[in-house]
Amino acid sequence: MAQKTLSELINATPRQTEFLEAVKKFKFILYGGAAGGGKSYILQWFCVLTVLWAYVRHGVRNTKSGLFCSTYTSLKDRHTSQWRIPSILGKFSFSQKNGWAFTLRDKLGGGMVLLRNLDDPKKYDSAEFIAIGVDEWTENRWSTFDELQKRLRWAAVPGQPHLPCGGTLRTVADGEVVEVRCDIESHHTEPEWNFPFAMASNPGGIGHGETKQVFIDRDFPENLRGSEHLFHYVQARVSDNPYNPRSYVEALQRLPEELRKAMLDGDWNIFAGQYFKSWRTDVHVIEPFEIPWSWKVVRRRRLGRNSPMRSPLHCHRSRGQQVRRPRNLRCWHVRQGPGVGDLSLRTESQRSALRHPRLSLLHRRWTVSGEVHRITVP
Repeated sequence: MAQKTLSELINATPRQTEFLEAVKKFKFILYGGAAGGGKSYILQWFCVLTVLWAYVRHGVRNTKSGLFCSTYTSLKDRHTSQWRIPSILGKFSFSQKNGWAFTLRDKLGGGMVLLRNLDDPKKYDSAEFIAIGVDEWTENRWSTFDELQKRLRWAAVPGQPHLPCGGTLRTVADGEVVEVRCDIESHHTEPEWNFPFAMASNPGGIGHGETKQVFIDRDFPENLRGSEHLFHYVQARVSDNPYNPRSYVEALQRLPEELRKAMLDGDWNIFAGQYFKSWRTDVHVIEPFEIPWSWKVVRRRRLGRNSPMRSPLHCHRSRGQQVRRPRNLRCWHVRQGPGVGDLSLRTESQRSALRHPRLSLLHRRWTVSGEVHRITVP
């Protein structure tokens, strides 16, 4: 019987190999960005490899990783009905205790990949995973990110093999966190286990805006500032996967322009369901500049019930009181800041409203405090 190496079993494309290397260096990784990049396949291997690495490299047995989809139906369509990890490594089965799971052979550490849905992420509050993978990430709200990253942990037992700790071992005793000195010398020099969180997705979906903001635009919200070095994006298009049949590529090429640019080209500025289908970053976004005092600056406000107040600032240059043409308008998206009348500015390209000279304008100047990150031009 011919023997195969693990790399031969995986048979990853160069882009998939880049992804598997990235999960060793970064904590939060987005893979894909277009259709046909082999996202579901490599996510399965990512979850298996993490529990395998925990045992082979660090001697930690019986660890768990989680492979998630937004719904049970999606989980079935993408994974439980087409599990691709060979049985030589372990067994894929369903049980009342663990649900759908892949369990490595005992000689490989007995680690498990648990397959779960995200209909209610809070139900995993007591769960522990050494790694998490989410397929079609943007089908979920960004709040799912905050819920899941709290589950990236693994309880260690002093004196027994555990994941690299950098010299200090944290464990729980009598409900309190206790720090003890690690007694496994190799764990003092190796990098700490980074508990990777991998996401695979196409553009579009309810979580598109925040995902693009963080991974594509690198515009991090306040709670993630200082952690920019933990995030990484590996783009994979249909052309990066030689196993796609020609008929699939031709089907993507026949899509309407907006959807084709998203699914085939991986354009995150264009996706199905976008209100302004003509939006293009290279056309509608310019670098910030100082506003001449001769330009009129106006503000309009829309109070939201479920979302923050939306209060865009507009300015335009004119000849007398007549606007020359709509493309001369500029707009900043702002939200109410902590102080009365104070405005903090944010980037929100996907919700940029269409500016038009017939808008009812408030003829008053506003002094705006804050930094202008982006200016949009209709």
